[in-house]
Amino acid sequence: MKGRLGWLVAMVLVASPTWAMELCEKKSGALFVRTACKKKETLVNPVALGLQGPPGAKGDMGPPGNPGPGITELSAGVATSLSPHTCYALLVDGAASTSSAGNILTAWLQSAGGQAVVDNIIVMVPGTRDLTTQGGSVGSVLICNPSDNAENLPTGWMVGLKEVTVP
Repeated sequence: MKGRLGWLVAMVLVASPTWAMELCEKKSGALFVRTACKKKETLVNPVALGLQGPPGAKGDMGPPGNPGPGITELSAGVATSLSPHTCYALLVDGAASTSSAGNILTAWLQSAGGQAVVDNIIVMVPGTRDLTTQGGSVGSVLICNPSDNAENLPTGWMVGLKEVTVP
């Protein structure tokens, strides 16, 4: 078995430049490296056989990723069109004490009478209340439109808000 194992390791290192290979065992105990095990073969974990070496050195940092879609700040009450596949930041509830920092905010959009003003497709992403440089805290949530169509907020829309205190 030891001779087979050394041959197998050499074969994996030399003949297989891809990581998509599997170690397969026949019923006879013979081991093979394949792109996929055959019907009567069993997938073998190479780590369980001691074939994993020590971790390598940390690699170089990669290039920065794409910034993604911009986040625009909304103003409550102003008629607004929510563009498709876009998120908007909404500052809610103004400044509050520092003891409120870290609380979780959930929100919804409604008219002054409490009726819904957008379709259910709009996603409200909970936010948190964060400390400000002026010694208070301010909360924000995200409003995201994941659909392929614009959604319109009418004049007079407002935010319904629930704040959950985090102990």
